[in-house]
Amino acid sequence: MRLRFIHMLCAAAVVTSTAGVAAAQGGGSYTTLAYGGITCGGWATARSSKPNEAAVYEAWILGFLSAYNALAYKGPNIAAGFDFDALRGMVDGFCKQNPKEDLDAAAQFLIKTLLEKNPG
Repeated sequence: MRLRFIHMLCAAAVVTSTAGVAAAQGGGSYTTLAYGGITCGGWATARSSKPNEAAVYEAWILGFLSAYNALAYKGPNIAAGFDFDALRGMVDGFCKQNPKEDLDAAAQFLIKTLLEKNPG
């Protein structure tokens, strides 16, 4: 039951966050929900010592990308050609350089980076 609740939270957060990406591209602002507000420092801590928590954050990132695919991307998969280890590595790199940023900023960075490889 708890896992189902977490999945519902992630889905709600993704829908809100993806609407935000579209707004951000158009110059608007938005509110990110759920795990989007976790700092990059929190991401790094979870990745190094809290595997269950890290898995939830990783699912949030994948949901963010999936929602972007569904609502904004002009192709089938912005992450085509990248496995999850590569995507996780990109988030790790962003967070290492920007520990005070949040997962929302990391996901947006990921999308911008992937758009350079897969313009759609």
